[in-house]
Amino acid sequence: MAKLLVCDISGRSLKIDLEGDYYGLQFWENFENRKYEPDTVGFVEDRVDSNSLFFDIGAANGAITLLAAVQGARVLAYEPNPVIYEVLKRNIDLNEAVTNRVEIVNSGISNTDFLLDFSKGADSTVISDIVVGHKEKDMVRSIPILSLSSQLERVLPSEKVFVKMDIEGAEWRILGDRDCLRSMKKVNATMILAVHPGFYRPHKKYFRGLNRLSLEIFRLRNFLESLRTFKNLSEFATIQRTNLNPVNNAYIFALLITAGYHEFIIEF
Repeated sequence: MAKLLVCDISGRSLKIDLEGDYYGLQFWENFENRKYEPDTVGFVEDRVDSNSLFFDIGAANGAITLLAAVQGARVLAYEPNPVIYEVLKRNIDLNEAVTNRVEIVNSGISNTDFLLDFSKGADSTVISDIVVGHKEKDMVRSIPILSLSSQLERVLPSEKVFVKMDIEGAEWRILGDRDCLRSMKKVNATMILAVHPGFYRPHKKYFRGLNRLSLEIFRLRNFLESLRTFKNLSEFATIQRTNLNPVNNAYIFALLITAGYHEFIIEF
């Protein structure tokens, strides 16, 4: 039996199905009360409109997808987890006012096309444990991973392009792929980027004596990768925090990520 909730999203009352949604009621209450990524939510409300094409990469239960659709955007929402994809689908289908503006796809996004066996223990550079929930630990199912460049070919000339991307595995490769970055530059995309260090390469725990050393090595690798990521991005785009303060220095960018600041606006 469906567990329905009515949630206020940017002034619109929408139906939400909690069945199978392991983000839970608390998530939707936080989202409704603007306690979940408030800068990102505010940015979408301010910038996204009926002339926009919004790519929601890692759509999960559909909160940001619904928000962008309420703003009038055409939305392409990608979610690789087959279980939470069904939650996303129900949340879109329940709200006829936005259904015709949203297309959902059970796939991940990366810098190239390939197939992935969706299961616990899959390559974390492709898909992380946060995406593969406990209910899917024994699941073996091939899902497509699509290249971002191929999906950007769907942009219409009149559309403003927004790409909301959470780094949870395969998406990390996009930021180092110059063809992908050129594709975003070509359509003048604005990326709303959330970086979660460790999701694309989890910290491996060892016995007690090595844990501290391995953690420091893990942090150093994240820091160095963040430096390289800034170098790649800054050749094609400007980088800001979600409060729109500019980030002009690679070391500041890497320090922000290492210290736990995850959200950025990238203007191509």
